Amino acid sequence: MNVQAISGFGVKGPACFLLELEGRRILLDFGQGPDEDAHLDLGAIGRIDAVLIGHAHKDHAGALSRLWEIGDPPVYATECVQMLVGGGANIRSLPMFGEAEVLGLQVRTGRNGHAPGGVWIRVGGEDGVLYGGDFSFESLLYPFDPFPTAAVAILDASYGIWDEPLINGVNLILDRASQGPILLPAPAGGRGLDMAIACYRAGLPVALCSANRMVAQMVLGRPGLIGAEGTELLVATLAAARPLEAMTIPQGVMIAAKPDGAAGISAELIARYADRSEVAIIFTGYLPKGTPARDLVESGRAEIVRWNVHPRLSDFRAAMEAIAPDKVIPAFLPQNDIEAFRAAVGDARLVDGQWKNVETGDGHERHASVIASA
Repeated sequence: MNVQAISGFGVKGPACFLLELEGRRILLDFGQGPDEDAHLDLGAIGRIDAVLIGHAHKDHAGALSRLWEIGDPPVYATECVQMLVGGGANIRSLPMFGEAEVLGLQVRTGRNGHAPGGVWIRVGGEDGVLYGGDFSFESLLYPFDPFPTAAVAILDASYGIWDEPLINGVNLILDRASQGPILLPAPAGGRGLDMAIACYRAGLPVALCSANRMVAQMVLGRPGLIGAEGTELLVATLAAARPLEAMTIPQGVMIAAKPDGAAGISAELIARYADRSEVAIIFTGYLPKGTPARDLVESGRAEIVRWNVHPRLSDFRAAMEAIAPDKVIPAFLPQNDIEAFRAAVGDARLVDGQWKNVETGDGHERHASVIASA
């Protein structure tokens, strides 16, 4: 078994990991961006037998138009993710939670708590690889299914040593909203609906853009994407929320796609409100280079308040304990932050390069090698 980080180790995306197992060559995610629309270097990958996509965000699925460069392999994803990325003639289904077979290999999936239809993926059973993709234990809407055990784990370390709970960010935003109208650019296929529910529960007026409403109707129409409590809250939130359009009168909390303000209704609203101090603009996620989000925060016009959609440091530790792997690749963490993260986690199983003949702890060897390179 060999696992190689094509991209996603020592860098914030795009996500792409190569798994070579039992003669099969499989890519785990196939992303683009987030900084300056970064493209994968596919020159040394060679022909791929299958691509497994964990969720539909661009930095995990944005390179699907380049499948022809790697042999035009079949793509496996959940039904919801297929709809969000646009499907395709050679796309096949993964379960939201359960067992499947891909090219004769055992695959197990579970909901990742990060995005609609998003899943973690284990390939090769207990002696194989658990790919967490992006995951969160804290979503108000999207459930998380417990990780199974695996020999190797690729785990989301996007937040580094950050360990504050989601409620801290929620309370900061609710407090800010009590002082006047705020614009929250947010991904429709992610934290946007979580935000709407939290603000609705707090009694704040909510305006929701059409992209977020479309995703809401999609998840409500598919059993298993969200739980019973989430369904009830989402239905109530949608009923109470105003439509959000470019000329909507600013009031309460306005939740608009896309999250970086570079496109969608958020771009129109940012252009409208940029010179109007009575409307606060708050970004809640990663600020890609060259986007309005980064520029507005750096200029002081907008604020940044983290709304957790990735694991905190304590969540990362808990995931390692549950999976009990021999080795762990901390994914999506910039190279300059890896040493501090390794020190904070305090676990020798975190990789920083290459190893072979991994000891299982019972005196045997898995003869696995993992190459993690930026």
